[in-house]
Amino acid sequence: MRGGLVFLAWTLVGAVALSRGVASPLVCDDIIVIFQSVWLWALFTPLVFAITSRIAKRFRGWQRGIAHGVASIGVATVDVALDAPILMLLGVPIQSTFVRMFFGQLVLNLLSYAALFGITQLLRVNRLSNALAQARLDALENRLRPHFVFNSLHTVAALVRAQRNDDAVKTITRLGELLRSVVAPPPGDRVRFQDELELVQSYLAIETIRFADRLQVEFLVSDEALDFEIPRLVLQPLVDNAVRHGVEPNPGPSRIAIEAGIADDRLCVQISIPAVNGAPSRGLGVAMTTIRERLDAIYDGRADFGLSLNAGLTVTSISFPRSRP
Repeated sequence: MRGGLVFLAWTLVGAVALSRGVASPLVCDDIIVIFQSVWLWALFTPLVFAITSRIAKRFRGWQRGIAHGVASIGVATVDVALDAPILMLLGVPIQSTFVRMFFGQLVLNLLSYAALFGITQLLRVNRLSNALAQARLDALENRLRPHFVFNSLHTVAALVRAQRNDDAVKTITRLGELLRSVVAPPPGDRVRFQDELELVQSYLAIETIRFADRLQVEFLVSDEALDFEIPRLVLQPLVDNAVRHGVEPNPGPSRIAIEAGIADDRLCVQISIPAVNGAPSRGLGVAMTTIRERLDAIYDGRADFGLSLNAGLTVTSISFPRSRP
């Protein structure tokens, strides 16, 4: 495919060059000369890409400029050296010496080399930008994982202090299962909402052991929401925050409601917990802030994320678009 794109691009260059001669009569030899030249440069393209990449790795500063100058002259020399035998094979008479052909085509050949060099730089910048963006997302996700692990270990410690050893063992077992799914996630950076929901259910099973009858969980999820793809490890930290800032401070029974459905081709998720002292539970912390940053980075601001107070409940809302920008 790449070779085909290179060939097509140089053919378009030849077509443009050919169109410049429309005002004057074109003969068959002119057409052959133009397309022979651009198609030869199509063959040179991977060579120039390799040369510029090697120069970028081996040279710095002014040495790099000299290296590109030498390389461009070398490629121009090879181009002229191949022009004569190819044109002769195609039946086009050669009416000039090698030196005249070299200097006659030098500016055009240097510009062709410079154009290919510019393309390699643009491709390099694009690769670096993508790599940096992915590294940033990975770093943000890794900030979530210790937060999740430490909070789970806090649950185990609380059970041990309460001498609920059997429950502590069950919690450690479930934590091990959760860690396997977090440390070795499925390929890709997005998962089905159903998979993320199963992670949440496993996590809440740990917290249910700790809080017993104090924790009540309700899931209201539509069937069409289950296959919607979202970034992994987004829902669980939100539920974790709901437990820490809605259930834990409340000595009485607490209810966590998780609702999800599709509206306007977007996945809308709400997590509701009792408000503390009649005010929103604003325990945003690392997890909530990081999730907001991840969503902004992934969806370029098209995902909605907010916290509100509604009928005595703190409601965390997220709206995921179906596709990325």
